[in-house]
Order: sequence, then structure tokens, then C-alpha cells
Amino acid sequence: MFLQYLESCSVASLDRLYTDTNTSVTVYRLLPELAQYMIRRLLLVEGPTPFESLRAFHRPATRHLQNPVILRLKHLQILQGRKGEVWLNEEFRHSLLRAFSGDLENPPMQPVVGTDDHWESLLYMLVTGSRPERLKLTHFMDVLVGAGLASETGGAITNRGFQFLLEDRTTQLWTLLVQYFSMAEAAGLDTFPMVTMVCRVAIVPVGSILEATMVSDFLVELGLVLPGRSNQVTLLAGELLSPLNGNTSMMVGTGRSVDGGLPNSVPHSAKHSNGYIVIETNYKVYAYTTSPLQIAILGLFVRLRDRFTNMVHGQLTGPSVAAALSKGITAAQLIAYLRSHLHPVMRDEQLPAVIEDQVHLWERDRERIRSGDGYLYQQFVDGTAFSKTVEEATRLSAVLYVNYQRRLLIVKPEAHSSLKAFIKAER
Repeated sequence: MFLQYLESCSVASLDRLYTDTNTSVTVYRLLPELAQYMIRRLLLVEGPTPFESLRAFHRPATRHLQNPVILRLKHLQILQGRKGEVWLNEEFRHSLLRAFSGDLENPPMQPVVGTDDHWESLLYMLVTGSRPERLKLTHFMDVLVGAGLASETGGAITNRGFQFLLEDRTTQLWTLLVQYFSMAEAAGLDTFPMVTMVCRVAIVPVGSILEATMVSDFLVELGLVLPGRSNQVTLLAGELLSPLNGNTSMMVGTGRSVDGGLPNSVPHSAKHSNGYIVIETNYKVYAYTTSPLQIAILGLFVRLRDRFTNMVHGQLTGPSVAAALSKGITAAQLIAYLRSHLHPVMRDEQLPAVIEDQVHLWERDRERIRSGDGYLYQQFVDGTAFSKTVEEATRLSAVLYVNYQRRLLIVKPEAHSSLKAFIKAER
């Protein structure tokens, strides 16, 4: 998501962003391994290099894999060239050289209180459309609507919003951040401080204390940063940052590991990798969870009946699945969610085939009848007038329904004016 956003930026904006070491390192980490290899080969080369020498870095049998990678590097303005020669963007190159030489921040550290509850509260707001009173949110709902994750009317979750819940936390974070950057640009704001701040907090380990003169309120809303003492402009990197960039196993140029050795640095998807749903062939669902978020997600398509200390019980029904389908959620998405959250006791059995088939049947049954607008024509004076009107509607490709016996005709709304004028002219 972040790389796609950068590809849409102007050349001048990218050059400005690449002057920031943290931004360049974050972009480098998000690139595929082959792109990183190409960059490392060109990093110490000053001036243009023959393009064929870049392709010669790999065996001929694998050179077809280079084309999409080279194209992406060019779109990001990292790889530049002309007349058979290529070179790295100078700003990007100098920033990476500084990073590899160890010129990155080494901020003081302090323990971090878990922020998983905060993140789950945000996702709960997406699922239910209700804002928890304890959360002070200024931009979050607007970002959800702007990204198409929630509807403008009522804030109900959409098809894209449910797909968002199936993504890993890294993708979720970048989706929201990129949407916020885009909205800020549309409002005429300078996004350079926002982007560089996000990349800065993405580089340092969890619990780092950073000095900053300005920080976006949206980063605080997401739980990415926590304000420090009021008399200081200090930010505390939140633990959600650990999966923000693609490769969190090693800090470039510092040799410090920032992976699971730190508390609460496991990505969200890994923390909830243990499933909690047991579903029987009679459509009964048993969810062994106390998470309000997980219960709310189930409530989108399961009729919940009972709630116990560590479990909720419900049933998949036609109306409950139809309620989810009416929000734009597809049967494939519902099945994907059930599969990815099955309780360990069902891992060997997988999701019962009868459940998958029935969910698809409920979806197809709902699609058999579709509502739409149209204009009804009736009470024709004779069969000739009716036949001529049907012929004209057919010529306009506007016929939705026709009944010759009862002389009924329904046409598309956009053809109403033309057909009305035709009937008037025939009288």
C-alpha cells in the first residue's frame, strides 16, 4: 500500500522524501528481495552503469523476473536512467549509505504498556459502527469512510471493510495511513512531516522515546505513538509499530534485533493465530472467546443465542447470513473468515463442506431476485399500439419486462423520456 502511494507522488515529492534516512530505509525494507539485491549492487557505484551489467547480475534463466522489479523501481524513482545506462536516485542512495554506516537513531527505551486493546477497540468501532466513549477520535471515522471500509450513512461496515478484517495488521495499518496521507493531500496539507514521522517511528524498536516538534493526531488515534510528558515534545513508540515495515527482523546498519525478543512485538495476526470457532454440520457455532471484537464480527453473520464465561453459542441461519450479504460481504469472505479462525480441534477436519455449500446457496438464493428502478406502461388502447411501443423499447435496449397477454411493459428509467415522446407522437 505504501509503495503504491509513493508511486502516485510527483518526482519532486519523492526526491524530498528520499532525503530522509528513515523513509529511505522503510521503502527499502518494503521492496522485494530481488529489488533490495539490485539496490545493494548499485549502492557503491557512483555515476551511470550500463543497463546490461545490471541484468548480468542474475542467471539468464531468471532474468524474466527482473522486468517487473525494475519497472517498480523506476516508478518509485529509485532507479533512473537513459540511453542504456542506469543509476540510483542520488538522494535515496546517500540516505541508504548513511543507514548502512550506522547513522540511525539510537533513542532511549522504556517499557510499553500493551496497546492491543486499543487496536481491537478501533476494529470494534469498524464492525459495530459505534464509537467507544473513552476514545478521542477526530480523523479515524473519516479515514474509514474515505477508504471505503465503512459506509457514509451510519458507518456500517462494507464489503471492503470485512476484507480489511481478514488482512494482517501490517496491511491494515498501511491502508489507514495511506488513506490519511491522501486525504491530507486533497486538503492541501504538506504530507512530508507526516510520512517521515511514520517512517521514523517504524524504524526504531518498540518502547523508544523520540524527540519531535510535531506529530499527527492520527498517529496517536491509531495507537502508533503515545504522547510523553506535557512539558516535553516527546513521543513513545507504540507496540503496533513492530509490523509496520516489511522486514522487522534486523535494523539496517545497527545490528539490533527488533523481533519477538521484545514483549508484545508479535504481529496481530500471529497473536490470534489460535482459532476459536467450532462449527457443526447442523450449523451450530461455538466460539471460545471473550473478545468483544471477535464476538461482534461473528454477530455480523451468526445468530448469537447464548453467552457464557468463556464462550458464545449461536447458529448460522439464512436471515443472519443474508444480513451480512446485504452489507456487501460475500460468501467467499465469510467462509475465509471461518476457515482462518477454526479452533485447533477442527484443524484436521477443516470446515464442513455442507457449511460452505449452504453459505454459497444462501448467497445465490439472494441473488435470484434483484430490485431496481423502472417505469411501468399499461392500459394501451389496442394491441397495435402496445406492439409498436415494445418494438421501440427493444430498439432502445430498455426492456426489463414485457407481458403480451396483459399488455404490460416495464422499461429502464433512462429510456422513459424517449419512450414517452414516442407514444405521444404515435397518437
